[in-house]
This record gives sequence, C-alpha cells and structure tokens, in this order.
Amino acid sequence: VTNDDAACATSFGAAFPGITLARHSDEPILQASEHSVDGLNAWIGASMIPTIQEFSEDSIEGIFGERKQAIFLFRNKANSGEFENVFSQAATAMKGQIGVVTSDVAEGIQGRLGEFVGVTSDMLPTIRVLDPADGMKKFSYDGKLAELTVEKIEAFVNDFKAGNLAPFLKSEPIPETQEGPVHVLVGKSFQKDV
Repeated sequence: VTNDDAACATSFGAAFPGITLARHSDEPILQASEHSVDGLNAWIGASMIPTIQEFSEDSIEGIFGERKQAIFLFRNKANSGEFENVFSQAATAMKGQIGVVTSDVAEGIQGRLGEFVGVTSDMLPTIRVLDPADGMKKFSYDGKLAELTVEKIEAFVNDFKAGNLAPFLKSEPIPETQEGPVHVLVGKSFQKDV
C-alpha cells in the first residue's frame, strides 16, 4: 500500500481500502459492503446490470438468456408520467431482487416483446412480471398506475415471489354457459376443464 494507491482510489471516488466496481451505467462507482466470497459474488452479479434497463437487442441475453425474473414497465416513451419516477424509485429499492426493465411496444424488438407478452399500445402504460425460469409465465399488475407507489410495486413483486399471483393468459373470457354438444375451451379454463 502506497500513497499512490490511495490517490488512485480517491481519483475514482473509491473507498480505500475497499472493493469498488466501476461501470458505464446509472451508478458509475459502487462500493462493496460485503466482503465474503458468496457475498461478493452476489453483489457483483446484481451490480453488473443497470438499476433499470431499456429492453433492446443488447439486453435480451441478460434477461432471458440467464432466465432471470424481471418486472417490466411497458409505456409509450412520448407519454411518460409520474409513474415512471415511482418505477425508478422502486427499481432502486428492489435492486438485486428482480431485474427492472422498461419497454415500448411500438416497433422492432420491443414490439415483438409486447406481442409475446400480450401488451398492445392501447394498454399502455402497464406493468408485467416475466419469469423465464418458469415457462415464461407472465403476471399482470392490476392496480392503477396513476396511484402507483414504491410500496405497491414491492408488494406486487413480493406476491409474485410468494406464488400468490395467477399467471396472465392471453385468453378469451370463460363462456358463461356451456350448452349443446360443443364445449368451448379457453386459456383461462383449460387446466380446470382438461
């Protein structure tokens, strides 16, 4: 340890002595608070991705390739609102617990994601959780985004992790009556009826 080491650390805004991660995203310098091997591995894994990432060709592998659960805010970039600030605050509060992603559904890879998830432009803004590790199940936030709070987003994620949410299915409504020789099956009734 020399004065040069301390000066180098200081020039990068790093603690000395300590473990620091430099990256090109929302928080460029991160300080490790955990120094065990397992703790460092978990911290590095959570710190390698931005707090919030915009869904793109570059982020697909980090989300779906590694089969990580993620909460998505689908919104029209041109019509943002206070819900985006709340979503950003929730992303900071939930860092390391779940991936946090924003996306439009207008075109390109974001349009294909919207189609896959069942989100159309007339449904924006809306929030979904995707679970690539469990058959790409999708879960829909049913609250009003005008009343969105960090606590409501955290409760939604906690309910998802506890298995308290029913998956979102692209399905017609269950028929009110089933008369005649033909029985109509829809996505929402398939497991029960079959």
